[in-house]
Amino acid sequence: ERLQQFFNSFVFKLEEQLYEREGIPWDALDFPDNQDSVDLLAGKKEGVFAMLDEECIVPNGSDQGFCNKLIKQHKGHRRFDEIKTKPTWFVIKHFAGPVSYCTDSFLDK
Repeated sequence: ERLQQFFNSFVFKLEEQLYEREGIPWDALDFPDNQDSVDLLAGKKEGVFAMLDEECIVPNGSDQGFCNKLIKQHKGHRRFDEIKTKPTWFVIKHFAGPVSYCTDSFLDK
């Protein structure tokens, strides 16, 4: 997600600024901003990685507990989804498309 964000920033946003500075006429590009995905994954307190780190430290932390906390924290986020038929799974809707994750053994990894 960060690489995609860098690419978007470099290719689209910086080129847009360059064209404007040089007075070059052009049609504005509509490109998706994936900052919400980056925040979902890498947010300091509620990001998936921060929550995984916390669950690894908590006494009796568990894979199921980690998944439950993710669902509780991120339910309703446009980039997050749960799989109701699989209680240890969740979905992140990445820039490139949705990816399903199984939390079984996440704390061991």
